[in-house]
Amino acid sequence: MPDTINTQAILDIFKYVGTFIIGGIVFLIKEKYTNRKSIFTKRTWGQRLAYSLQSQDWGNIQILYNGQTSNNLHIISAEIINTSHNDFARLMFEFSVPVGCMIYRHQGQLLYDDLTKDLSLEKDFNDKFEDVRTRHLIAFEGKQPINNSLQNEINFVTRHRRFDIPLIKGKTKAIFHFLVEDFEDNPYLNISILEPGIKVITYQDETERKEVKKKWTEYGGLIVFLVFVYPIYKYSNSVSSAIWLMIINLFFASFVSLGLYYFSLWVKKIL
Repeated sequence: MPDTINTQAILDIFKYVGTFIIGGIVFLIKEKYTNRKSIFTKRTWGQRLAYSLQSQDWGNIQILYNGQTSNNLHIISAEIINTSHNDFARLMFEFSVPVGCMIYRHQGQLLYDDLTKDLSLEKDFNDKFEDVRTRHLIAFEGKQPINNSLQNEINFVTRHRRFDIPLIKGKTKAIFHFLVEDFEDNPYLNISILEPGIKVITYQDETERKEVKKKWTEYGGLIVFLVFVYPIYKYSNSVSSAIWLMIINLFFASFVSLGLYYFSLWVKKIL
């Protein structure tokens, strides 16, 4: 191995890389507290209640909901948690299902300490919902055709729900349930909070977090380790120094990959 550059050159490389990483972390922490956002987590799950079927082998299975023919019926639930320590008043949570789905019933509850508070639809949305339902009923009972404008309004109020949240305290949660009919057997729930300064992210349980962290440290550490293998081989002035630097590189790569993992978490919270 060439001896034109001694081990100090390798240490200088580590120093410059470490300075860059530390500088990036300091900048990110500064941005985090300058542009601070409160994080709300969301989690959804569902259960199929019944489905219609037309089969030569099993026959025809028909579903009736309130006396009307229906297709696949699902219960879709959502949990939203205010992970911050901040209290928020007068928030609005909006939920929607895909085209081809229809929300029949809804329920929302706010949970904190040992108290449970039932949540109501946001007033403007509820007024619109009742107005559209009344006009639809009049047209249906009078056997009148439904124009495009009314049909668009029907599609909107049957696929959306907006809840008024009078107050959600820090470290508390709200739970919602929806009875949904779908035609393609693939319903899901879109969730948004219409408030500046709040970011909604998907909940990640402990098992998922450990798995992601493991991948970051394994693959990231391998990449960082390989990046420094060639400079160590080329610039080390002896075999013993190369061995020691490889050992240092191994620990350094693990440290950097772990730092990059937490760096990525900070970035997600800031953006």
